[in-house]
Amino acid sequence: MTDSLLFTELSPWGLLIASYLFLGGASGGAFCVAALGEFKKEYLPLSKWAALVGAPAIIVGLIFLLADLGGPTKAINVFANVESSVMTWGSLIISVFTLVSLFYISFWLRIFPWSKNLALRKMTAEIGLILAVATMVYTGVLLGAAPGRPLWNSPVVPVLFAVSGLSGGMALTVVFGTLAPKDKSLAAHAVERVHKLDSYVILTEIIVVATLLVSASVSSFTGSGSVNSIVEGPYALLFWSGLVFLGFLIPLGLQTFASSQKKSHISELLLSSFAVAISGFVLRYLIVSTGYSTPIPYVSNFFDLVPASSPTIPDYLTTIGLFALLALVYVVGTLFIRMQEPKPIPGQVIIAPAKRK
Repeated sequence: MTDSLLFTELSPWGLLIASYLFLGGASGGAFCVAALGEFKKEYLPLSKWAALVGAPAIIVGLIFLLADLGGPTKAINVFANVESSVMTWGSLIISVFTLVSLFYISFWLRIFPWSKNLALRKMTAEIGLILAVATMVYTGVLLGAAPGRPLWNSPVVPVLFAVSGLSGGMALTVVFGTLAPKDKSLAAHAVERVHKLDSYVILTEIIVVATLLVSASVSSFTGSGSVNSIVEGPYALLFWSGLVFLGFLIPLGLQTFASSQKKSHISELLLSSFAVAISGFVLRYLIVSTGYSTPIPYVSNFFDLVPASSPTIPDYLTTIGLFALLALVYVVGTLFIRMQEPKPIPGQVIIAPAKRK
């Protein structure tokens, strides 16, 4: 990435940026689920777990961005170039969203004096919801700022990243809602509802992916080359196995099977949700890598100017390490939130919300 962050120089984007875009989108999607609980009480048991998904994800995502930039000094340049950098405005939105996400989590921790202020909690969720949607859309707008790359410049990309981010956030929330609560029956109904909603989001994502590929393929030689590299070229195996099969066919197939049985099993919920989350990362890696690596016709020495976009060993190690850090934060956060939950009163019977027919 360039010092000016204006794409005036050709520089590789790859694994680290794909991870940043994935975590940014998933964070926004998870917060949307958290906010949904403030407006529809049947989803409220999932709100705190969705909040736990969102805040650490966006923080670690920013660390991925910092790792790609190469250090704090270049990160400061992001904010210094306010007048012309799309990344600057996006970083400002994400920074505020991060603070709001962290503040929203505090409402679920009894150690904070404002934790019982329901009106303030709802207002925080409303503000965070706007910022969450802006964050999901921005992850696609960021790519559109790069000139000469039809796969990135398409107006469909922000829509795709927003839909995919929502799906990924919902999937991770389902995982946490299934595994994290002490009393899993309290969140079971909300988990199933969100899981079913995610299937509709996936169907929407399929339509948007198809629209992007068709529109890019007919837009120009470069766009056609990017699409060919995805569908039948060097990225075809990753596309068909990591996105189509893992992200579309498996979750929709499992959801159809669960509907026929009129019951969602834990194994189905977890397998489907993990598949959706992984495919969300694959989608971003595909879009970033193919849009970057396809030659631009009017740049005759394109590959002489641009280094190879294949991930390096440090990229792999950084990615594995940061995702491991995120997993550790999730484990510690889950244990801490469990400690904050009120202890059940002896003899008290807690009735889980009834399922709607």
